Amino acid sequence: GMTNGTSATTFSPGSTATRAQAAAMLVRIYEKITAPTGPVHGFYAISSYSQLDLAGDMDAVSAGWSRMTWDGETAVLRTTSADGNEYAIPSGYEEVTDYLSGRDVPLHLSVFMEGQELKDLLASPDGRAQAVEQIVHEVTVDYQTIGENPYSGVTIDFEGLRQGQKADFTAFLTALDAELEDLGKELYVCVSPVLDGGTYYDGYDYAAIGRLADKVILMAYGYDARDMSGFVDSRYHETAATAPIGQVYLGLAALTEQVDPDKVLLGFSAQATAWQIDGEGDLLSGTPVYPSAETVAKRLAQPDTEKGWSGAYQQPYAVYTTEDGGRYFLWYQDSASVEAAMRAAKLLGVAGASVWRLGMLPDSEVWNWDSLLG
Repeated sequence: GMTNGTSATTFSPGSTATRAQAAAMLVRIYEKITAPTGPVHGFYAISSYSQLDLAGDMDAVSAGWSRMTWDGETAVLRTTSADGNEYAIPSGYEEVTDYLSGRDVPLHLSVFMEGQELKDLLASPDGRAQAVEQIVHEVTVDYQTIGENPYSGVTIDFEGLRQGQKADFTAFLTALDAELEDLGKELYVCVSPVLDGGTYYDGYDYAAIGRLADKVILMAYGYDARDMSGFVDSRYHETAATAPIGQVYLGLAALTEQVDPDKVLLGFSAQATAWQIDGEGDLLSGTPVYPSAETVAKRLAQPDTEKGWSGAYQQPYAVYTTEDGGRYFLWYQDSASVEAAMRAAKLLGVAGASVWRLGMLPDSEVWNWDSLLG
């Protein structure tokens, strides 16, 4: 804490502080926000190979190489690209596992699932049991090319859960954690944040997950709108920051009320969002575009790009012009906004971070996350 109270058993919020007491509190705040960042966890998933070298400096990596499926009778953990599954073990995976094991970086199997299929699986005791069995098999079976199993743990990324799935999800995690504990393997769990206003995914029992998981990843990003068709000809896009600091802090505060801050990893996404605007800066299209990391770096390097900083959201934005004359308002995360979010996290005792995902992280001269990735 930043204050120690006036005795071992009392606290006097209405009293005045001496200069020495105020100075002591300021020193504690400074020490919190300037504490080293870590551990840093990263996801290695779709098209991540180009940034494998960044993974070598991380404290843990989760491989997005599996998707859980449920047809009403059978749970299957898909690890191949059949039927368009993008969460698949890639050809040449052994280069990734060898690189990480050679640097003592633990590798987890990330298990993804979403939608009605997920809700139906969780609602079925048999479905939950089968899913646990499938995951345990995958993190214990020897992989043929390397002659061993590469995973030291599991990361559960079950998205879009609502209140009705909360108890079932906890039951699933309880069963999975018991199996992983017997195997000496870790459990990470991704959770959605509480929001200030509106509906949100409230199907995550923070307290129970905090007891079961070794790390809890708060997916504190993607706050921007998906459709602003009703706001064409307005400036509403200027309020659609992808990770506004107020929302991020609210999510962190709600989570750390129920989970040990040492277990929490603040999630970051490098996904930028752009909105097409006219010459006056008004919204032309209610449909956003999601430029790649290479495109963002290219646009930021253009001499005619206008760059700005939102003090309210603690996030940068830019206005750029494309080769065909189109104008776009861009929200993105840079080293300064990442640092601002981590300072907020550290005030609550959270020093760890998680990044989505390798392969799209900014590492150019004009756009980087040096404050986080080093």
